Amino acid sequence: MREPVRTLHRFSFGTLWMRRPVRILAVLLLLLVAAPASSQPPADTLIVPGVRIGKATLTMTVDALITMLGEPKTWYEGFPGIRARTQPGVLVFDWIGTHGLRVATRDDREALAITTCGTQKYQTATGLKYNAPWASLERAYGKPTVAIVIGPHRLAIFDHLGLAVTLGFSSSSSREWVECITVFRPENARRIWKF
Repeated sequence: MREPVRTLHRFSFGTLWMRRPVRILAVLLLLLVAAPASSQPPADTLIVPGVRIGKATLTMTVDALITMLGEPKTWYEGFPGIRARTQPGVLVFDWIGTHGLRVATRDDREALAITTCGTQKYQTATGLKYNAPWASLERAYGKPTVAIVIGPHRLAIFDHLGLAVTLGFSSSSSREWVECITVFRPENARRIWKF
């Protein structure tokens, strides 16, 4: 008579039954964790307050930005539309038509601020972009350090973040929307704007 063969592993239908839900739960958790990363805009279109807009960063020299973007179409003293509230000596190079960007400087070497206007190409991780309603700005960043009314525009400055947003207003629809988004070094707003 033969003895039954002993195995080292015990097999149980209960163990098999438990493995499948654990695997499914693990996959669902992985997808849940990965979801926010996949919903974030690509790096070359991301606005990071106090740091950059797309590939244009505040650590780049004006020459490096010109090399990357090409010769500016035009330049201004002060920001268009809110020139009266811009500090004297701030020059703004304009690539709005080609890249949707402006770069402000004082000395032609250091970028003080980078602005995007008129394009939905760029957005923050919270989804703030051109033409977004005022409520989305307030929801994402709270109350601004200061809000300045300039004709039909309002400039909301979040100095501690290095973020400023120019808002347009339509009297016919009573709607405020994002016209321009500017990044600058945190706590440096007074170098750029009068308030």
